[in-house]
Amino acid sequence: MSKEAKSHSPAEQRRRIERRIELERRTIAAAVDEWHVATASIDRSVEKLARFKRPAMIIGGYFMLRVFKRPGRLMRLAKRGIGLYALSRNLRGLLK
Repeated sequence: MSKEAKSHSPAEQRRRIERRIELERRTIAAAVDEWHVATASIDRSVEKLARFKRPAMIIGGYFMLRVFKRPGRLMRLAKRGIGLYALSRNLRGLLK
């Protein structure tokens, strides 16, 4: 058999494919490690926020009960909030 025929044998093709797969796996593993390092601060922040999930749900539920009992109160608060926001923007514009 010639050298060309041997290099195209199924066993040789399989070895080449396995080597390429191994290199791609290493590249992906390195990219995953870089990704974990880059997003570590975000992950820590999400974990901190997750601690407040239950209290936030309780407070939100209480607030929603109050709103559904007296919806007019929410509208008054919303109008006041919008008014205060507009006032603060105008004041910032004047102070610049």
